[in-house]
Amino acid sequence: SSDSRYEDIHVPRLPVTIRDIPEIPAPVFTGLYLGSPAWEPAFRSWLHDRVLGDADGFYKIPTGAEQLDTLSWGNMSQVRLSFREDVAASVDDLVLVGSNSGEVSASEFSYDSSTFVGTWTFPALGADKFLLSLSDAVTGASSGLALDGEYMDGAGQASSGDGEAGGDFHFRFNVLPGDVSNSGY
Repeated sequence: SSDSRYEDIHVPRLPVTIRDIPEIPAPVFTGLYLGSPAWEPAFRSWLHDRVLGDADGFYKIPTGAEQLDTLSWGNMSQVRLSFREDVAASVDDLVLVGSNSGEVSASEFSYDSSTFVGTWTFPALGADKFLLSLSDAVTGASSGLALDGEYMDGAGQASSGDGEAGGDFHFRFNVLPGDVSNSGY
């Protein structure tokens, strides 16, 4: 019951090339900065000129052993996070928890999609030990993948992540305005 018209058709086999399709990486954190609109332009320039901050004069918290050094500047009220790629984030995605002050929520949020930098504004941070928590509700703007946020304090990681999408980002830092000798009191 086969149709004899098709038995003589020869279909050449073409070579097939299988290519590795690159995995799309999840977004990761690449830098944390603290600043204040109350800081004088001269101080902001000083931070930038000494490669201690970004172009806007936000202080970059180092990673590694220096991460938990006391930050002695007053009036810090803005947290700036940089990412490896464009992300979708909101004001509610970042929370600070102080060991004395409890949970501190951001009141404002702005995002620069050309530099992949989000800035959250909080009340001025007083003397406290803070845990910053960024939710993995932050996603890659084009990939839609959740933040790869795993991070180990003090380990000197240049970015967050364990290679898998998903995972909140947690980062500790200490604030004691006026402690210029970094003595802790």
